[in-house]
Amino acid sequence: MQRRAAIIVTSGLAGCGGGARAECAPRLFSIYGDSTTSGSYSATPQAAERSYLTVRPVARIAQALGQGWAGIDRSIPGWGVFEHRQGWPSTMQMDPAEVVVLRFGGADSIARTHEADFEVALRLMAGS
Repeated sequence: MQRRAAIIVTSGLAGCGGGARAECAPRLFSIYGDSTTSGSYSATPQAAERSYLTVRPVARIAQALGQGWAGIDRSIPGWGVFEHRQGWPSTMQMDPAEVVVLRFGGADSIARTHEADFEVALRLMAGS
């Protein structure tokens, strides 16, 4: 039992260079979007726990990126690109993520957002 624990600790240290904790911290990505991004039907905390997907998109992306990555799901069911756009520059300044994923369209389609308006808003977000 002690040998197994030692192997786990050693491999854990080898994976982060055996150095300080900052070296071991996962690389972060944030994902912003609507219910198709969160995999949930509702923005309420209770309903958000019930997903219609077996594995949520943020977990799939983290899995695809591999070990050393962690995702932050910042999607809000029912919110389109315009709701997320409000306060966007300050949101981006406070987000510690190295990579940001913008995945919108479902709520905007239901709201019948004009395609040109959607594109302009998304481009403004992507450019900031």
